[in-house]
Amino acid sequence: MKHIIMGTAGHVDHGKTALIKALTNYDCDTHKEEKKRGITINLGFTHYALPSGDNIGIIDVPGHKDFIHTMLSGVFGIDFVLFLVAADSGIMPQTKEHLNILQILGMKKGIVVITKVDLVDDDILELAKEEINDLLKNTFLENAPVVEVSSVTGFGINKLKNKIFDIVNSIEKRNIDNFFRMYIDRLFTVKGFGNVATGTVINGEITKDDEVYLLPGKKNKPLKIRRIERFGNAADKVTAGDRAAINILGIDKDDFKRGMIISDSFFDETMMIDAKLQLFESASSLKLWSNVMFFSGTFETNAKIHLLTVDLLEPGNSAMVQIHFEKPCVILHNDKFVIRNSSSDRTLGGGFVVDAYPLHHRRRPEKLVASMSKLAEDSLPELIKIEVKKCLIPLKADDIAKKINKPLKEIVDVSLNNKIEDITSYKIDKTIVFIETKRDKKFYQRVVSNIRAYHNNNPIFNNGLTINEIKSKLGFSDIAIGDEYISLLLNKIADDGIIKKQNNTWMLSDFEVSISQDIISEINMVEKFFKDYNMQVPLMSEIQPLAYKNKIKYDKLNKYIKYLVQNGTLYYIEGNYIHKSVVDRCRKKLLVFLSQNKEGINIAGFRDLVSGNRKMCLLLIGLFDKEGVTVRKGDFRFITEHGRYFLKNITFAHSND
Repeated sequence: MKHIIMGTAGHVDHGKTALIKALTNYDCDTHKEEKKRGITINLGFTHYALPSGDNIGIIDVPGHKDFIHTMLSGVFGIDFVLFLVAADSGIMPQTKEHLNILQILGMKKGIVVITKVDLVDDDILELAKEEINDLLKNTFLENAPVVEVSSVTGFGINKLKNKIFDIVNSIEKRNIDNFFRMYIDRLFTVKGFGNVATGTVINGEITKDDEVYLLPGKKNKPLKIRRIERFGNAADKVTAGDRAAINILGIDKDDFKRGMIISDSFFDETMMIDAKLQLFESASSLKLWSNVMFFSGTFETNAKIHLLTVDLLEPGNSAMVQIHFEKPCVILHNDKFVIRNSSSDRTLGGGFVVDAYPLHHRRRPEKLVASMSKLAEDSLPELIKIEVKKCLIPLKADDIAKKINKPLKEIVDVSLNNKIEDITSYKIDKTIVFIETKRDKKFYQRVVSNIRAYHNNNPIFNNGLTINEIKSKLGFSDIAIGDEYISLLLNKIADDGIIKKQNNTWMLSDFEVSISQDIISEINMVEKFFKDYNMQVPLMSEIQPLAYKNKIKYDKLNKYIKYLVQNGTLYYIEGNYIHKSVVDRCRKKLLVFLSQNKEGINIAGFRDLVSGNRKMCLLLIGLFDKEGVTVRKGDFRFITEHGRYFLKNITFAHSND
């Protein structure tokens, strides 16, 4: 199925709407004011059935100079154009202006239609043809088919239909691998359905019941698609190249402002872009800072242009510029735009977006100019490089694909097949993680130095830092990509032989535990503090003063306790530390009893069995449940298979002592 949009262009009263009616039997001038004035004011929409059975969308644009802003919102996203010139009028101001706009927007295909041939004789028609040929030289329409028609008599209409069919067959299918994006040209309410947005689908495809965002807008407000129509008929999905009407749940008309888009991905708004700008030959020159009106899709705003590669941009020339908007928008790399003068009565030129989220260029160094020139060439490695360098943290290929408006596969492929200067990449699953090489090296060094510092402060521990501790020290705790990047970085450092993994921590490969005799004596002293509590739960409020009295400060005490837990001498149970001898003795007594008593034991019975208080017994029985040697059924505990195996091993070990 073809997903193609055909547009019209040409001066006012050159027969665009009449021609569409002759082709489709539909009058695109539906508003009262249009009927009264006899001119198109608003965009008109219809569709045309091809002999193949496919339908193509049609956008009829106004030709009057007062409605160029409306014409601009209509031509964004069309695949080819019917470029009309009336035989009785010839080339007129908006004929030239529309051609310039189509040219600057990168239009590649079109059909030249000479209308109203029934109103002129052969000589006048030949003059019109010569004038048209001169105008179209060195433009995308220079070698375009030319069809003479009369919408009144029907002359040439069938020939035009055949040419439309030919050009539709020559247009390649759009890439729909990317995210969905649709310019909204109207939002209205339908009784019984709610709010409906209409527009041209620029990227991807969307399906009924999918979630979308109204952008610019709040990230936390996804909207649900209730119904989709394509060419007035219900559809399960719409695709790039379609005219669509989408019934959206959760949208309020007050939320909508002209220039918004609908997308299935959330995009940050921007207040400025880097771009390549081309001025028309008929335009006036632009100074270093100039005020203009900016148009892209249905978005329009006042803007300031900062020239970056020249001090004065002359008519007919191009330059790299930074454009600052008066209001935010969502616009992406390679999106086309048009500028008009500040009073919006003259089109000056246009271009395409090089960087939708640039840094603010207060100066114009040579390095910046060189980089932007590469970006303007659509160099994918350079695009990736610029995006990564702007970000202080790693970026996934998925994020870059959104920022530079490229399919994810292209980003992954280019990174796998090319070494990007100054950029380090890590492959993970089906995507790539990028980071500026100098930042990667800095994080590498910080990981090693933090682990080394840990060893220096904790020479008695045969472990290192956990990944969460490393993330925290590097400032990645609250960053979504933190886990992935830090894991990749740690594996890289380990592959270099500098660190190794030990008990879910990372430590230096050459680290060896170092414990002096004095420290061993202090550790033994702390162990005795806990061991002496026997069947009482040790209280830190009593142990801390006791340690301090023996010249063991609070920070040392904590390290020694951690060491004893790590070595299995102390058990840490729900905020309490209990000596191994107590735990082992009580566990054995309990398992022996349960192996001989099928009726199990409750807490009171366990307390009598081990001669302990209720708190100690609750802590111990909870530990044994977690170990899986006992299981709770109601108020009673019973031995498990694991418990029997454990008891057997204890008995065997003791018999060999």
